[in-house]
Amino acid sequence: MNPQAPLLTLVISTAIAFLYWFWIEICYSRNGFYPYPLFSILTTYQRIGLFALSGSIMWVVGGALRAGYAYVNGYETVEELEKVKRAKSMAEGGKWE
Repeated sequence: MNPQAPLLTLVISTAIAFLYWFWIEICYSRNGFYPYPLFSILTTYQRIGLFALSGSIMWVVGGALRAGYAYVNGYETVEELEKVKRAKSMAEGGKWE
C-alpha cells in the first residue's frame, strides 16, 4: 500500500467536496435557488462546515475501504515488492531470453 494514501485521500476527498460546493453556488447564481433546501437555511460558514465534514467522512470511508482491502487480500510486504522490481528489471534487461 502507498504510505501517502491517507493524506492523498484526505486532500482529494476534501477537494471534491469543495468543488461540489462551488458547483452548487454556480447553480444558485444562475437559477436563483439552491438545489437542496438545506443550503438556503445554512449560512456560508455553516456550509463550509458541512462540506468540510463531508470531505472528512469521505476520508474515513476511504480508510475503511483500504483496511477492508488489506484484511481480505493481506498487506503487500516489502520483500514481495522487491521481488517484483527485480523481475521487471531482469525482463527489461533481457536477462531472461
